[in-house]
Amino acid sequence: MTSDFLRPGQIFLMSFLPGWLTAGITIFSCALAYFALLYFAYRRSYVLPKNFHLLCLVFGVLIFVSSTLYAWPAQYKLPTFLFSAFAFLTCLLGAYMCLAAVDLFVTDYYLGTVRQIYISPPMRKLIRVIGFVVAGFISMNAVFNFNPLTRLATLSVGGLAIGLALQDTLKGIIAGLSLGQLLRVGDWVRIKGMDGQVLDLSWARLTLRTKEGDQVFIPNKELQQMDLLNYTLGHKAHRARGP
Repeated sequence: MTSDFLRPGQIFLMSFLPGWLTAGITIFSCALAYFALLYFAYRRSYVLPKNFHLLCLVFGVLIFVSSTLYAWPAQYKLPTFLFSAFAFLTCLLGAYMCLAAVDLFVTDYYLGTVRQIYISPPMRKLIRVIGFVVAGFISMNAVFNFNPLTRLATLSVGGLAIGLALQDTLKGIIAGLSLGQLLRVGDWVRIKGMDGQVLDLSWARLTLRTKEGDQVFIPNKELQQMDLLNYTLGHKAHRARGP
C-alpha cells in the first residue's frame, strides 16, 4: 500500500528530472562564468557594479523556475502564459547581463584601458539599448511566436506622433553622441566661463564639477551651441599648468 501511495509521487518527481537537469547544467555553466569574471576583476582590481551579484542570483532563480515549469507534468495543467512569461523574463535578463558584461570587460576594460580606444558613455548606452531591443524582439518571436517587426507598418502613424513628441529628447541624444568625441569623463574644461571637471556625460546632459566643488548640469543641446575649451586635450604646456 505504501509503494502504491509513493509511486504517483515518484512519477511526479521523475517528470521534473529533464527540466531540473537542464537547469542544473545551465546554472553550473553560468556559475563558472560568474566566478571567472570575479577572478578576472579581482586580479585586475576592477570594481564590479553593486547590483551585479544580485542580478546573477535572480537570473539563476529564473532559470530554475522556467525549467521547472517547462517540465511540469501534462496532467497537472498550468497556464501556458505562466511558463512563457518566466521564459521571456529569463531571456531578457540573460541578454541584459551579457550586454552589461561585454560593456564592462570588452568596451570599458579591454578597449578603454588596454587598447586606449575611447568610446563615449552615450555611445556605450546606445549600443546596449540596441542590443537589448534586438534581444527582446528575438525573445518575443521565440517564446510567444510573435514578430514585432510585422506590426511596425501598422504603427507608422503612431510612431510618427511619438517621434514628434520625443523630438527634443532625440536631439539631446544626438548631441550627446557628438559631444562624446570632444569630451571624456575626467577632462578639465571651461564652459560658460566656468572651469571644472567632467563627472558624467549622458544622453541628456553633462555634469560638471567646478573647482569650488559645485555640480553644474548643462543640457547637451545647449552645450552644443556653446564655446568649449578642453584643457585636457590642449597643448602639453597648457595641461601642465592646469585650469
